[in-house]
Amino acid sequence: MNNRYDVFISYSRKDFCEVSAFVTQLQRFIPGLRCWFDLTGIESGDEFGEKIVSAIDSSDHVLFMISAQFKSSVFLWVKYLTILM
Repeated sequence: MNNRYDVFISYSRKDFCEVSAFVTQLQRFIPGLRCWFDLTGIESGDEFGEKIVSAIDSSDHVLFMISAQFKSSVFLWVKYLTILM
């Protein structure tokens, strides 16, 4: 595929520190890997939902960082799973 991102990463904001560290290590292991997660893809004032849909459409793969916090977030499950189906 010829998308803008290799991986769209979905996670709970409560897991930000762990996910950020994971992305850093992943990009060290795979140089040039283009990851999207909300720290790098959303600017102040952007429409969050539109940015998410656009980023998913522009990614070759979606990686769900599933944790207790992620599973308890109704917004994430409904929003992302609806988009992906």
